[in-house]
Amino acid sequence: MHLFETGGVALVLAVMLSACASSGPRPGTLEFIKLQQQHELAQACYKSLSRSPWKRTYYMVPAIGLVDERVYCAIKAREAVAFRGR
Repeated sequence: MHLFETGGVALVLAVMLSACASSGPRPGTLEFIKLQQQHELAQACYKSLSRSPWKRTYYMVPAIGLVDERVYCAIKAREAVAFRGR
């Protein structure tokens, strides 16, 4: 018997959809709010740092090395949200 003959396709599809729906934090949870804050802080940081789309500025981050504005802002936003949570 093939997968199609046993109705296994519907089962596989249901499992895949439930896995997709459960990935990531759910709205209203603390983790979801933290991720939103990180995203907003990183965007504000990037807007304040980016001067020209053709010229990149790099920053030295301890234990990581040189990073561009986007990565730098993402790291700083993650640190700020983690510090607020203490």
